[in-house]
Amino acid sequence: MSLDRARHTAMLELPNRRNEHLAALLAAVCACRHLEGGFVESRGARLLFVVRVDLGKERRSAHIGCDFIDCEWWLCRADDGQTIAPAHDLDAALVALTRDLSSADDSHA
Repeated sequence: MSLDRARHTAMLELPNRRNEHLAALLAAVCACRHLEGGFVESRGARLLFVVRVDLGKERRSAHIGCDFIDCEWWLCRADDGQTIAPAHDLDAALVALTRDLSSADDSHA
């Protein structure tokens, strides 16, 4: 029995609903040709970093989290907590992200 086994086990991430919803959104984002994404850590929280890549040199991005609000999981912006869509509605989330990341308003870029 190796002592490394316990340390390796401590590094494994436990599955949870928040991570499951973010992973599902990442898969949906990667299936879009105009969006790219990946996981990042911010203050100990796992977030999804999404970038709109079809705007030429100008690339807009957002950090997306997932919160349990009013008995439902919601995808939301990490910077201001604004809800995007229910976590189970990936189509609505992609439409909202595409719209938000293509707007002329730089408040969320």
